[in-house]
Amino acid sequence: MGYSQGIDSSKTNKSIDLLAGKFPEHKGVNELIARYKQMMAANSTPAAAGPNSKAQVTGTAAPDFTMNDVDGKPFTLSSLKGKYVLVDFWASWCQPCLMMAPEFKTAASQLPQVVFAKIQTDKYEQAAAPYNIRSLPTMVAFKNGKEIARQSGALPSAQIVQWVRSLNS
Repeated sequence: MGYSQGIDSSKTNKSIDLLAGKFPEHKGVNELIARYKQMMAANSTPAAAGPNSKAQVTGTAAPDFTMNDVDGKPFTLSSLKGKYVLVDFWASWCQPCLMMAPEFKTAASQLPQVVFAKIQTDKYEQAAAPYNIRSLPTMVAFKNGKEIARQSGALPSAQIVQWVRSLNS
């Protein structure tokens, strides 16, 4: 399965307070604390039951954004109305994400009727935020501009293909 971003906020808050108390003038510590507070504020909306469950955005219109396909060509989500779009939310530090990348590309070659795209969450956080991504990698399937399903965790190409085909049945 993918890396879970679920954290025990009470323990983390104690650690943050300890760091702030020990290093009140340290620029790096202050930046870390500010970043943590931003992350917690962004994730303060109610989440789904768990990282592998459907988020509350499933079935609602997806916000439009620009992303790259598996060959690195940019496009907007809105330009793909009527098509199935499978987006892999991943991060450069996530080993399961990196292991799944060639599998995702292989699956894309087997399903030419589906648009496969990738969003690097550590580079484009604002694109991932509306989807309440809690685990990496997470694949989100869209049809007609609406999220229809999601799957967390690294999968081999055969399982990706099987999952995508199951969405059409």
